[in-house]
Amino acid sequence: MLAGRPVDWDFLRQVLLLPDEDWKRGPAHVARLIEKLRAKRDLQGNIKDLEQDLTGTTSSRLGLGGNNPPEPLDRDSQLPAGLLIVWAPLQELKEEAEKQAPDPARLRKATDALILALAEIGKWCGRKLDRATDKAID
Repeated sequence: MLAGRPVDWDFLRQVLLLPDEDWKRGPAHVARLIEKLRAKRDLQGNIKDLEQDLTGTTSSRLGLGGNNPPEPLDRDSQLPAGLLIVWAPLQELKEEAEKQAPDPARLRKATDALILALAEIGKWCGRKLDRATDKAID
């Protein structure tokens, strides 16, 4: 607080509410639990940021050149097919991260699916840039 960084009160609450058995096992054990809590909090924050980016992408796309149509009633049905590749594993990752004891195998599976989807998106963008460069040269 003295350094000007805001205190994450929810995180501190989670640390303080660790069971007495964990506190009795010593500082090394509590430190491992705090790192797990921190990793879970960071994961949930990253998921929330990515969801906001995807939602912003879909809403800005509907307004661009679309005569500013009214807000759709059902936002999920308006997701372009290309974004569903990212949205599905993101939702699975979100559901697993919200559990009390997330399954590392399911987290890894969802993360691998996201990485694969983002790699394909990167390749697609690279091909488009390659074509644009070829056209500029022509």
